[in-house]
Amino acid sequence: MARVRSYMLQWDPSPDADVAGYRVYWATPPELVTYDSPHVDVGTSTSVSVPTGGMPTSFDGYMTFGVSALDDVGNESDISTATLPFDLLAPSAPTNIRLG
Repeated sequence: MARVRSYMLQWDPSPDADVAGYRVYWATPPELVTYDSPHVDVGTSTSVSVPTGGMPTSFDGYMTFGVSALDDVGNESDISTATLPFDLLAPSAPTNIRLG
């Protein structure tokens, strides 16, 4: 099995004192990130290694990521988004290995 690079997706924290965690969304353009998009809750961390659970593991192109803040009673902020290049395709393996 090929090995692909992981990326660290990072964001600045919400300035609100009652933030209890963050939710990371993703979509592949031309789809937009919405509250119905696939997502993962990442706790109070302001970064996550991607790909993460549920994300495509074989992908090369642009992906739109979204991050929202959740407060201590479950309210969710607007989703901040960024469309970024994302390469999870390893090159093909060499062939015809031999002694010369």
